[in-house]
Amino acid sequence: MPLERLAFDVPANTINFNRTVVISEKQGNEMGRGSIRRVQLNRAGQSVVSEDLTLELYGRPGNSVKVAIQNGDDKPLPIEHVRALSFERRIYLDPDGKTSLQLYYGDAELGSPAYDYAKFFQPSPNAGVAQFGLPEANPQFTGRPDERPWSERHQGVLWAAMVAAVALLGALAVRGMKGSSASK
Repeated sequence: MPLERLAFDVPANTINFNRTVVISEKQGNEMGRGSIRRVQLNRAGQSVVSEDLTLELYGRPGNSVKVAIQNGDDKPLPIEHVRALSFERRIYLDPDGKTSLQLYYGDAELGSPAYDYAKFFQPSPNAGVAQFGLPEANPQFTGRPDERPWSERHQGVLWAAMVAAVALLGALAVRGMKGSSASK
């Protein structure tokens, strides 16, 4: 499951703070930086509350992450929990009566598809929930064809042709010099 954000649980009575949070992986590479805050004040008789206690992560962490809250001169925050979160992803399929479907993914060369299905989608009250099995390699997959230009795919042939051309021109030049010295 990919780790995509962290949520911090701070007691409700802890107010008026703004702290920088640095998230790094085990090797020390920074994966995310941001701030968590809760501000509560009264302005013109109205209570104003602003709170942001989640932080987005960038990259794919390993087995563990290091979370550093920079308190500066302020007393440390009483963090109760830090929750690791990921986004729920859903795939809607119309199986058309089939009970077994295959989902192919993983081609980095392809862009995201754009379907009209989202425009016409109507959730069904009796929709079933499918469970994905473990991913497995597709035995029919052959890979993408080599799309490089012919000259990049066959560099040895080009080098051999250039060496032969230089040798031929050299031989013609030597022959021409011999012929011109014999005619004098």
